[in-house]
Amino acid sequence: MQQSGQGDKSYLGGNRIDDADLRASRANKFRKGRAPMHQTVTKQIDSSRRWWVLGIVVAAQFMFGVDAFIVNVAIPTIAVDLHATPAQIESVIAIYLIAYATLVVTGGRLGDIYGARNVFISGVAGFTVTSLWCGLAQSGPELIAARLAQGATAALM
Repeated sequence: MQQSGQGDKSYLGGNRIDDADLRASRANKFRKGRAPMHQTVTKQIDSSRRWWVLGIVVAAQFMFGVDAFIVNVAIPTIAVDLHATPAQIESVIAIYLIAYATLVVTGGRLGDIYGARNVFISGVAGFTVTSLWCGLAQSGPELIAARLAQGATAALM
């Protein structure tokens, strides 16, 4: 058996030097024009820009978290102003989290396909528009539909 680093082309050259038994399968060979799912970033990015990007992503995730809980404070007002039934109020709360939870993996995959930046920006824009729609909703069912769309766009962020 060849040791790692001695010319064995099928070794998965990661950071585990002592694992010479790891071999790449034939399934890992990518067709021409197709990129692997996990790619190494080699482009040098300005350190200050990385902090800005981190701040923006954290702020977007904070918006998602706050929005998931802030509706609980507004429940009495929603019930009175929109004449919403208890089932509709429950749906307003649950549908947002259901949409997010079911589509978050899809949002990540879309980021792999179309670029994380593009999907993130479209998610933030969609989240902003659907937040406005939630604020302008005139009935319980409309608010439920807006919250469904809001959870779906939150999954893109």
